[in-house]
Amino acid sequence: MRRALSILFGAGFTVATAWALGRILFDRLQIRLRRLEHEVLAGIVGSALLSLLVFGLCALGLVWTASFWVVGGVALYFNYRVKVVGKVEWPGALWFAVFGVYAFVYLVNAVAPEYSPDGQTYHLGLVYRFFREHGFHRITTSFYANMPLGMEMLFLEAFSLGRQSAAATVECCFLLALPLLIFSYGQRIGHSAAGAGAALLVFLSPVAGFAGSTATANRKLLSVYSWVQQTTVLPGSAASLSSDASICAVWRRR
Repeated sequence: MRRALSILFGAGFTVATAWALGRILFDRLQIRLRRLEHEVLAGIVGSALLSLLVFGLCALGLVWTASFWVVGGVALYFNYRVKVVGKVEWPGALWFAVFGVYAFVYLVNAVAPEYSPDGQTYHLGLVYRFFREHGFHRITTSFYANMPLGMEMLFLEAFSLGRQSAAATVECCFLLALPLLIFSYGQRIGHSAAGAGAALLVFLSPVAGFAGSTATANRKLLSVYSWVQQTTVLPGSAASLSSDASICAVWRRR
């Protein structure tokens, strides 16, 4: 039980930090959306900001657990002062009943020990190396070290607090956000029922559950794609969700 709580805390603190950063940015730019869309997109945009911040810590050799405590604490403090008005429009109770059952199954699998080949090798292998060495160091023996690793920056913070399974749980949070994004898109175009149905079709598919409960980057990409399809708000942040990944590869190739 103690181990499970540590995993959930590590993932939760990472996601909360990203969400807080996104809300702060939205407040500074005076972006106003529907409440549900606002909160979920704040987490997506905030994840790009947090990934970039962690990259900076890696570049400076400041990857310590205490560093993540400071970043998260500051973000949550300023987020507490952000006020968002509006009422959240949720899908029906039946929708949430189905969503809740599958979300529980996915979350349990995410908290379990990592079982995906990619997650066990380069996704978390490199994350552990960054944590052990407190930042980036030259890597010339791994092809995977030159792949975009923006999502792994989020994994790194979660890993420092809850170890391997916390990283997969962060990935699971993007899977949980995906149906909410699809539903908010339905609201945006005036077809909430269609959006709710489409959200469940995606969320209940086996491939979504498998990929979203392991330490990979697939759910984040789908979440970003869902957002780009529905809004033109902050296109620069949408681009940064990929550029913050690519810059890691550029740094290690030097």
